[in-house]
Amino acid sequence: MLNEASILSNKTTIGDIARIRAFLKDDLHLVGLFGSVLWKPLSETNDIDIALFCNKNQMQFISKRLCHLDLLQPIRQIKFSYGGGGGDKVLLPINKSYDIVILDSANPDKRFMKINSNRMFEIPN
Repeated sequence: MLNEASILSNKTTIGDIARIRAFLKDDLHLVGLFGSVLWKPLSETNDIDIALFCNKNQMQFISKRLCHLDLLQPIRQIKFSYGGGGGDKVLLPINKSYDIVILDSANPDKRFMKINSNRMFEIPN
């Protein structure tokens, strides 16, 4: 069952997503959450999976910019596909962190969408 009320009431996560949106401005088309955070209480999750949809030609630039963004919870990793690959952060042994996947909004990673398109929660502006 979707954990929507818990997600939207989490000021840390919603605040950090607002910071990401403000930082990336027009380069970002959509922000969605996926993974265990959607059905587990936030207190039981070890990471929060965030999907950022943007123009393909901005993906590398966004990845590098995110590495310099100061968030309330740290970014553990940044990837360009569901199975890994690309990005500018490596796995860090941190509890309560963000795992970010940056996707081309016009042609998102097929494997990612097959697994997550029905189980993604779009964060409203």
